[in-house]
Amino acid sequence: MKVLKITRLLSAILTVCLTGILLCPCAAAQSQPGKVVSAALSQVGYTERSDEFTQFGQWFGISKGYWCDMFVSWCADQAGVPREIFPPSASCTAHVRLFTKKGQYVRSAARGGNALPQQGDLIFFYDPICDPDGRRLTHVGLVLYTENG
Repeated sequence: MKVLKITRLLSAILTVCLTGILLCPCAAAQSQPGKVVSAALSQVGYTERSDEFTQFGQWFGISKGYWCDMFVSWCADQAGVPREIFPPSASCTAHVRLFTKKGQYVRSAARGGNALPQQGDLIFFYDPICDPDGRRLTHVGLVLYTENG
């Protein structure tokens, strides 16, 4: 169990180090970044069960499985962000499509855009080895802070 979690953590770190970054400065993050981040920080130390059950998946309706996107959706919900501004999702790729359609998705400077991450923004990652074009997003997180751009 611990080996699996460490492997996932190392994989996530490697993905962050190797990937270009895609950014979504969502209206939710722009209006309530502190509340969204506070909701996320309130869960530091929470772990999934050995069967991959999480409270975030249960909240979303998919109690077992990959839960990063359900977690950021839960954080927005806990912060009181209206669902029409931040629609919940269980898929990073689907979430980017939703935010793109709403005009809330931009590319970061690391991916050829001009956006710089701000607290509360969503940040999407892809695996550059398996998907060099970045069409399949594999992970999402919340920006806590940035330094030096």
